[in-house]
Amino acid sequence: MDLNRICLSLVSIHCLWILFQRPGWVWGIKLLSVLGLLGGMWFYDRERMGLIAVGPWIGLILLPMILQRAALRWLRTRRLRMALIATWVLRVLHPVKTSLVMNRWIRVIQHLYRLELDPARQLMRTLNVRDHSLDVWLQLIELQQRGAWEEIETWVDGQWVESGEAHVILIGAKLNSLAERGDWPMFVNVIGSLPSGDHNDQLRLRALALWGDREGVRALLRSHGDEFPRESHLFWQAVARLNSHDRDAARVQLERLRREASPLLRLEIDRRLTVPLSPSSDAVLTSPQHAMMQELRQYVGHEARYAVLSGTAGHWAVMTWLIMGGLLAAYGWGVRDGWDQGVNEDRLAELGALIVPVEPGLDEWWRIFTYALLHFGPLHLAMNLLGMYYLGRRVERGCGPLGVLVCFIASVGLAGYAIVRWPVLTLTEDGGPAILVGASGGVMGMMGMLLGMLWVGRRTLPTERLRSQFATAAQLVMMQTLIDVSTPQISAPCHLIGVATGCVCGVLYGWAIREPVRPTVS
Repeated sequence: MDLNRICLSLVSIHCLWILFQRPGWVWGIKLLSVLGLLGGMWFYDRERMGLIAVGPWIGLILLPMILQRAALRWLRTRRLRMALIATWVLRVLHPVKTSLVMNRWIRVIQHLYRLELDPARQLMRTLNVRDHSLDVWLQLIELQQRGAWEEIETWVDGQWVESGEAHVILIGAKLNSLAERGDWPMFVNVIGSLPSGDHNDQLRLRALALWGDREGVRALLRSHGDEFPRESHLFWQAVARLNSHDRDAARVQLERLRREASPLLRLEIDRRLTVPLSPSSDAVLTSPQHAMMQELRQYVGHEARYAVLSGTAGHWAVMTWLIMGGLLAAYGWGVRDGWDQGVNEDRLAELGALIVPVEPGLDEWWRIFTYALLHFGPLHLAMNLLGMYYLGRRVERGCGPLGVLVCFIASVGLAGYAIVRWPVLTLTEDGGPAILVGASGGVMGMMGMLLGMLWVGRRTLPTERLRSQFATAAQLVMMQTLIDVSTPQISAPCHLIGVATGCVCGVLYGWAIREPVRPTVS
């Protein structure tokens, strides 16, 4: 494989793609600098221009983007130390005001979770941009720490009127108060007023748990579980059990969690252990309120089935790991001169590579499958293993082990058959025979299956999360296609056939698991 050509395609297409999305001026300068470097190297050293540009691209573009996403993800899951480390590195690689503010913002949240209110208040004064939600959160924690739980609902109503809008923190506190005094009709009215959007998933989780809907809590954690810390998983599952007539087991679970919970969560655990929730009942609801609860359950259940790019990615993902293990074993079997030397073409042909065009009279149909187990070298293998790890686990979460296996075999087999049936698709630049190996057709089949499922979910009930995930999956497919077309060493037809096969599998499976939903949530 021509590593220089691959790096050139990857760097140029990624920079142009991000530039097309109109990022901030700092990102724009970085992107244009990398593209300018590529342009300069075009006149001086075309043979190494991709290899030279990939270093600045990683340091200036890729790594800062990854660190930004990682910091926000670790913040949501309360891995605050990791988030702080990411922002410290980000301040070096991307020294803009946003990086500094993000670092201080995370430190404020760290103090709040530790109930260190004075250091948090002092650090908040250094933020040039005032965050009203942090002010509200700090005041709420002060009330909880003083044990003034009875004052919270009055305070929430006052803040609600004063600000003219309902923050997530205020709505969460309001739901707690309503559940404690058993005002379930008003509780459901507050739920019904929630606008759609990923930012309200925490409120939906709280509402389902306080209502005692254990199945709804499990479904929401299944589709959004990677966005909540582990202690939140355990806490809200215990709260749901507490209000679903399983109080003794719930109390044991809460007492066990209290020993390892953060100081802030410990306040809520103590409250749940001392003040029981009023039993919820559909009987006290009006017909419109009952419809609101049904709509919430349908919304959560729909995303649990179709939002396959998020959530707990595949549990153990047994089939994904088995396929990855098979690829490693096949590569090890084929290598004679060491892992760093790759596999020569004669050895590949002997082991089952797909040679196109096929010699007349040669009946070796099994090669349309076995070629996927073989790879040219460690880089080729590593790229496919990485893709399988990321995509296969998500397919397995949504479709199960059998879905992964069927999609992988179908994508590989149809791609291999198409290449044999129409050899012109993969002939070399000089028109000679070509050796086709690699599991990339199956990996792209995983992407196609995710895209197909997201399309069905988005068409059935177009929630904000499904629209966003479908757009992300479509962008990944388009970027990969551009890289394939611009790199002769990569079999673009094999990848495209794999994506198409996966899309068909995803649409069929997504259509099979659909349930009737109320098309009122947007």
